[in-house]
Amino acid sequence: MSDASNQRPVPVVWEAGGEAQITSSDGTHVVVQSSVPKAPGTPSISITPEGLRYEIKVRTCRRTQEDALPFRVEGRLFNLSAQSRERLLADLRAP
Repeated sequence: MSDASNQRPVPVVWEAGGEAQITSSDGTHVVVQSSVPKAPGTPSISITPEGLRYEIKVRTCRRTQEDALPFRVEGRLFNLSAQSRERLLADLRAP
């Protein structure tokens, strides 16, 4: 996975409700800080302000901090076009 310190978070909302930020990705795996917990094994859909959808198969979810986005969700991206994958990686690299 890419080093999160070199990446800019991408804001998203969960389709089922709640806010989140994609904090790092290598194009296959993703780390998200979320306002709501996500059960391991479940598919979750996040949507950017521009309307891009990222489907994530949740691997782990842990409360890691006490703020607006206390849950660290790790998972795998699926049903993602090459164009959407490149857009996510470009957004994470943006200054």
